[in-house]
Amino acid sequence: MTTHGRDELLRDDKIVLRQSRAALMSDTKWRKLIGALDRPDLRLTQCVWKIIGRDDEVTGHLPKGASLYLSRPWIDTLDFGPMSLRSIEWLLLPSFSEPGHRRQDIEAAEQIISALGHYPLETEPRGVRVLGYLRSHSAR
Repeated sequence: MTTHGRDELLRDDKIVLRQSRAALMSDTKWRKLIGALDRPDLRLTQCVWKIIGRDDEVTGHLPKGASLYLSRPWIDTLDFGPMSLRSIEWLLLPSFSEPGHRRQDIEAAEQIISALGHYPLETEPRGVRVLGYLRSHSAR
């Protein structure tokens, strides 16, 4: 059984220090962003997470409503349970969701995020990416 507590946060911090050269997001900024994207009129059915310490990307969903009410450094995801916000290396909002190749309203999402303030956004062929960290040159 996984216990989500201080030890896990410290482990995440060590991975971040080893793999990144700069933090671009904080727990508060992630919480604000995810909360702002939790809108029924916004057609975002899928996202792609990159979690520190993992080599793979995880396709999933943005947390909704009550998922934001865990203690401050945590969020509950439908796809893989509670995780620390600081463990998010980046979050991609893809232009099209899989399966079904349905168009997502990333333009509206980008406007919402831009209205929040200075967020590290990158537009790429797959969609819009929010960067949590800049990887160090030595990290793979």
